[in-house]
Amino acid sequence: DRERTIPYLDFISMNVSLNADDAVYVQGYPDPVVDVVWMRSVAMGKPIVISCANLNYKVGMTNSDKYNHTRSFLWEMVLSGAQIVAVNVSGVLRENIAVWKAISDVNDLFSKINPELRQFQSSKSAVRVLFSDSSKILDGGAPHLKSARFAYEGSSFSGYDICFATEKEIEKGVLQDTKVLIMPQTLSLEDDVFNMITDFIRNGNYIIRVGTQIPYDPKGMSRRDVVQPTSNTVLVRGMNLPTEYLHGMDAVISKKALNPLPRPVNKVGYPLEGVKSRFVPTSDGGGYLYLLNLRKEEVFCRLTGYLQKGHNLVNNTEIEFPQEVQPLELMFIKMVPPDYEKIVQTEPLPTKKTGKKKQK
Repeated sequence: DRERTIPYLDFISMNVSLNADDAVYVQGYPDPVVDVVWMRSVAMGKPIVISCANLNYKVGMTNSDKYNHTRSFLWEMVLSGAQIVAVNVSGVLRENIAVWKAISDVNDLFSKINPELRQFQSSKSAVRVLFSDSSKILDGGAPHLKSARFAYEGSSFSGYDICFATEKEIEKGVLQDTKVLIMPQTLSLEDDVFNMITDFIRNGNYIIRVGTQIPYDPKGMSRRDVVQPTSNTVLVRGMNLPTEYLHGMDAVISKKALNPLPRPVNKVGYPLEGVKSRFVPTSDGGGYLYLLNLRKEEVFCRLTGYLQKGHNLVNNTEIEFPQEVQPLELMFIKMVPPDYEKIVQTEPLPTKKTGKKKQK
């Protein structure tokens, strides 16, 4: 029970593995990001250390591809919550020059933007995916775990920070800071947690859910009551795949359940599946936008909102949206608020002459 162990630890250590070859995306996703995000959700503010990261490159991969894969992996780990990442670089040194250069370049930039990265890591998520240990009563929890993974994968392309809410966290009151709860296929819940989620829904909060929910208690006994839908319930119909959870996020965004922020969308304003983004505002009306294209093809990106241009700190260039974004192209942009033109009166307005006629 990781949650029960964490309070006794000074920091959390984990090993991860990234596959540079993937059937859907240009590199493996959501693994291992989803594991780090889950750990950040329950870490209680403790440092997270990736003690060994194995990057599995394809045979014959170019130096440019190795550089991009390594760089995007490090960014994803840090923005997901890791404070230290130790990359396992094996083999002949000259065959890994691109890997070492990516590590060096990322370290150099991270040292310059450390306060901004801390803001990303310490942000409180308003959107959480339900994670149920009680659902392990069937097949070791495989149906629920697979569904929760899909829920994170799809919703993570909405532009908002997505975390998890475990049963223990819900008992501690994490739903008080939650605006949207995503309920994947959940077989069982503790009675107290079931009641808290029911109250969360009755209080007018938004929920994204699939089909029949929570048919059993932790002992496998059938429940008599069910989670009743409300006008703020988005029912995801389909095959319980990532795309459907992105549909659900788009629905709650259109209902203004979440604060608006700059995020990549297509020409008709729909979130771009496969394009990751996060945003942290600043006091001057601007902010910092992280964007990574995980698609295997270039994509035309628009941004929502009034922030449309800024300075890309990754390659030290000025950028303005809309943009064509290449596969594994990574941006960390200091967004600049627009300068609204002020109408300046250059000449005085003509005054109306008034006077009285002379009386005879």
